[in-house]
Amino acid sequence: MKLAPLIQQFWQFLPQFTDFFSESVSVSSLSATGGTATATAVTHGLSTGQAINIVGAVQIVDVVTATYDAPSGVLSIETAANHGQVESFDFRTTLPAVVQPVTVQIEGFDQSDFNGTFDLLSVPNRTNFTCQVEKDLGVSPTGAGKVLNYAFNVFIGIKAVTVIDVDTFTYVVSSTDTIDTTGTIEAHFQFRIQASINNERALDTYTKQAVDKYVLFLTYGEQTVSKERLILNDANTTIRSGTRRRQRMLDSFNVLVIAPASTELAAVATRDNMDDIELAIFKTSLYLTPTPRFNAADGFLFNFDSARDLVYNGAYLARIWTFQAQYDITDLDGFTSQERVPMLNINGSINTDLTLSIDLDEEPE
Repeated sequence: MKLAPLIQQFWQFLPQFTDFFSESVSVSSLSATGGTATATAVTHGLSTGQAINIVGAVQIVDVVTATYDAPSGVLSIETAANHGQVESFDFRTTLPAVVQPVTVQIEGFDQSDFNGTFDLLSVPNRTNFTCQVEKDLGVSPTGAGKVLNYAFNVFIGIKAVTVIDVDTFTYVVSSTDTIDTTGTIEAHFQFRIQASINNERALDTYTKQAVDKYVLFLTYGEQTVSKERLILNDANTTIRSGTRRRQRMLDSFNVLVIAPASTELAAVATRDNMDDIELAIFKTSLYLTPTPRFNAADGFLFNFDSARDLVYNGAYLARIWTFQAQYDITDLDGFTSQERVPMLNINGSINTDLTLSIDLDEEPE
């Protein structure tokens, strides 16, 4: 298993769920036009070319028309751009419709009854949707209505900045539209997220950090093959010539977190923080699809295997989580002899009175 794609995954998504592994600065305003996003962050301390991760930015989409049906309470909205709503999933709560009703957040109308969070009813296309508001309000929506798009947007993710001044920086975005944002926006940088060949080397390379600055290492784990349950010996499977091969490989990786604990008598508070970090790690990595390695692209997802405290020495606490990827090894991944040929003619003698001869070039009758 290659760790490079996982490092990118942790850089991009872990700061959304915890502040322990990066520095951050609050962004007071963020907008884009012509393919360039401009951010205001007081005394940001960044330098040109530095990698940052923007989190918390929610795109604002202007409402073009809003039609209210008083008897049913249905509000029909048309937006100027992609509103980011779908019927099956709520990007604001990150919950699917099977768990709770999907909602949409609207603001900016002159009448407060049309501003707020409402149940989503239908999404005919990317610029139209309907939602449920109160019935018989006696008014229609007017003013500069806006829809909040919580889906993945052009602002968030890993970006390389260009510093304009001590309070302003810019970066390139994929859209040339003019877009505004809202939300609690932060720029994360100086990620303390690394990779190492093994846990021992990670501990050796760790350098002392301040109390609230944790370091995360991704390390390689063991590779094993799942044993077939019908095999009655120490082998994991029994394969003969002509047998169709399918073995399940279990390939693991570790998430090793090292947390300073020198200011505590027994590291209880630090260990409690690890439980909060565990959820952030799960939200970042659990159920991802690993990069295919063999010909059978089965699409198995990462699974959680185990967690344990690895080291506590008074200076720091190190805890490790192990995850597994599964791959199928099949005939296509093994050796194929170059001497293999298709069946040719068959000649045989059953006894002195009967002979057998089959010419495979003859056309069947």
